[in-house]
Amino acid sequence: MPSISVILPTYNRAAFLPEAIQSVLSQSLTDLELIVVDDGSTDNTAAVIQPFLEDVRVRYLPQPNSGRVGQVRLAGARQARGERLAFLDSDDRYLPTALAAHLRVQAAEPQVGLTVGGYNYISAAGAWFGRRQPWLEGGALDLAGWLFNCYAMPGAVVVRRDWFERAGGFAPELHYAADWGLFLQLAAVGCPMAWVKTETCDYRLHAGNSIRQVAEHYADAQRALALLLARPNLPADIQAQAKAARAWAGVTFARKAQAAGNYARAQAWLAEALQLDPALAVEKRPHFLESWLTPVIEWPGAPDAYSRAAAEALPAALRPTPRELRRLLGRLAMSRFFQATARGDHAAARPALRAGLRHDPAWLANRGVLAYLARHGLGHKSA
Repeated sequence: MPSISVILPTYNRAAFLPEAIQSVLSQSLTDLELIVVDDGSTDNTAAVIQPFLEDVRVRYLPQPNSGRVGQVRLAGARQARGERLAFLDSDDRYLPTALAAHLRVQAAEPQVGLTVGGYNYISAAGAWFGRRQPWLEGGALDLAGWLFNCYAMPGAVVVRRDWFERAGGFAPELHYAADWGLFLQLAAVGCPMAWVKTETCDYRLHAGNSIRQVAEHYADAQRALALLLARPNLPADIQAQAKAARAWAGVTFARKAQAAGNYARAQAWLAEALQLDPALAVEKRPHFLESWLTPVIEWPGAPDAYSRAAAEALPAALRPTPRELRRLLGRLAMSRFFQATARGDHAAARPALRAGLRHDPAWLANRGVLAYLARHGLGHKSA
C-alpha cells in the first residue's frame, strides 16, 4: 500500500501531460502510486501516456467525458490505495521534494488531516514569474479563513483519506471551484490543517486554464458556498458571515473580470457585492482597496498603471481619493519590495523601493527600509 496516491485528472492536455507525469515519478519520495484519469480526451493523450505505463506505479483510467473535474478526481480517489491523497492537475508539475515535504509535516503532527504548501506561477512555456506563500497572508487554516481566501490549488495539498471521506470528497456537481469546495467542507468537519512552508508545485498559467472562464468560475464558487451553507449544524458565527463571504467572492471575481477587460461584468459583480456587504465601502474599505488595486499575477505591465486603472474603474462609493491612492500605491510598492528582499531579488527590490518612497516618503522611517538602504542603496534609476 503506497504512502500517497496521486490522482491526475486530464482532458485534452497531451502537450503538458508528460511533464506533469514525470514530475510525479521523479519525486524524492518513491513510495507512491499515480492514477491518471482521462476524462474522454479526443487528442493523443492515450498515446502520450503509454510509455509511462512501464512504471508499475502508474495506472491509466480512461472514462467517458463527464466535464466535471470533481467527478474525475472522485473516480481516481475511489481507485486509490494510499492512506493519503494528492491531486495534481495535468498542466501543472510538482517540485522534486514536494510529497516528501508534505509527509514530513504530517509525520511531525499526526493529527493533521490536510497539509497546504506554497506554489510557483509559471508560463505556458514553463518560465517562472511569481510565487505564492499563503502562510504569509495573515489568515488561519480554519473555516473562517477559507471562507474569505482560497489558500491553495490542488497540487499544493495532501489530504488523509479518512478526512477526505469524512468531508464527502469533491462535490461531483462542481467543476471550476471543486478544490475550494473540498477545502471548505474539510474545514467544516473540523479537519486539522497545517502549512508546509515552502513551494511544492508549479501552477501553469495559460490560455486553457479554467480560471480564465471567469463567469463560469464565479458561478461555481457561489455554488461551493451554497453547498457549505446548506450543511446542518453549521456554527452560528459562520452562518452570520454568509453574505460577507458571498460578497468577497464577488469582489474576487470582479477583480479577475476587470483584469481581463470585462469591465461591465466587473461593475455588475461589484455592485452585487456592495449590496450583500455594505461594510466594503466603510470599515472594510482599506482591505478591499488594497486587494482591488493589487495587480493580478499575470499582469505584464507596470504595477502602478494597473492600480491606477483599477482605481478609476471603481464606483464612486469605493473610489479612493488622490491622497488615499498615493498611500495605497506606496503600500503596494513596499509590499513588492519586502517580498523581493525576502527572496534576495535586489533587481526587483530596488525599483519597488523607489516607487514606494516616491508615493509615500513616510516609509523612510521604516527600520527595514533604512537597513536595506545602508546595505544596498537604491541603485541606478534605470534599474
